Amino acid sequence: MGTRAAGVVIGAGMILDGKPIMGSPIEVTPAEALQHCVRIAAGEVAYCTLKVNQLTEKQVLSRPTKITEENYGNGRGSRKVEHGHLTVHVWVRERQRCVDRLARLAKMSLDAGVAEREVALQERMADVLVRFATGLFEDLGIDRASDKLQARARAAVERQLLALTIPDAADVEPAIAQETGA
Repeated sequence: MGTRAAGVVIGAGMILDGKPIMGSPIEVTPAEALQHCVRIAAGEVAYCTLKVNQLTEKQVLSRPTKITEENYGNGRGSRKVEHGHLTVHVWVRERQRCVDRLARLAKMSLDAGVAEREVALQERMADVLVRFATGLFEDLGIDRASDKLQARARAAVERQLLALTIPDAADVEPAIAQETGA
């Protein structure tokens, strides 16, 4: 089953002292996972860029120096100075690694059609809202009402729609799939 620690069973999806354990399963679609990875990679690029911008010009590209001192006693000794190869600062290298990773993930996202899927989902949601508003206006007889009443109704619907909190795609997709039979 799992390992007992602090009186709580540790296993798939379990917690230890009220804290999630790394690797506990969560519900996520492949598209959501890919989008999450892209956002993390973008954050890493932004962080590394901040660090690079804090470097001086000399720090960006430098030649490491190694100083070795030997003491032979009697106040005698030697000092050896070695200059290494010209190197790029670790933050510059790390930012480039993160940029490359972000580019790979972005390409994977494009190749997987994640953006097109998001647009299609938003279009479906808009169609549902248009059908709702049209049906509501017809049921209330507003489609045959005066221009002034139609304008007030449209403004009220627009105000209410703007006040809505749009749910995540993961919350909407199951409902759309059920509605379309997909």
